[in-house]
Amino acid sequence: MDSDQINCINNPEIIAKILTRHFKARGNLCLSTTGGDCKANAKIVDNDPFAEYLLLDALPKAASETIENEEKIEVRGSIESLYSWFHTDQLHVIFEDGERYYEIPYPKTLYQLQRRNAFRVHMPPRLTATMTGEVEDPEKEEAHPFHAVLRDFSATGAAMCMSGKTAALIREGTKLYQCRIRIPNILDVTVDAEVRNVRPGSSDGELVLGLEFLCLPRKDAQTISRAVMEVERRVLADQEK
Repeated sequence: MDSDQINCINNPEIIAKILTRHFKARGNLCLSTTGGDCKANAKIVDNDPFAEYLLLDALPKAASETIENEEKIEVRGSIESLYSWFHTDQLHVIFEDGERYYEIPYPKTLYQLQRRNAFRVHMPPRLTATMTGEVEDPEKEEAHPFHAVLRDFSATGAAMCMSGKTAALIREGTKLYQCRIRIPNILDVTVDAEVRNVRPGSSDGELVLGLEFLCLPRKDAQTISRAVMEVERRVLADQEK
């Protein structure tokens, strides 16, 4: 992706507006080591644009020890077509009413990736896009593999079609981890996602699942954005024939 699509923001007022928008619109951010080896979502519980700080719920123990002991962490999140991130070495653990939180000062520099093609592109018939992974059966505590057809996708999420018994295990709010998206000769990437909506498909027993990508590393966000542009380019080329 061309570097001119990445905006470097140093204006404190603009940074405050962006982070306040994240707080109001989504309410969570992803904290990760700079290399992305350890990452987890944390809910924003408070935001003070005047004192210039965010207050986040502390992470679960499995991730908190690694994140809290890092010299520098990356904080990132996405809203619609904008993907924002910054780095900080000031992750302050505080206690209020027996609960643990993270206080993070606003950064002096914040970056935004402008996804000019973040609109959803529908997969043309000649391109086969699939998404594979596993979903947990909460009753039997078993993992079941699934294979779905990607109906459309964007830089922030996708829609996939499924049918059969495994589809019945997936509900709104279900989280899918380490799922592989493949479009031959265009995209091969592994993502975590959350099911945002479930609706009937065009045939009996088919479900269409709307997904939002979670904690997407910057390099994967760029890879998916490039794939969106390539699929759109091919769709336009087909229309001109």
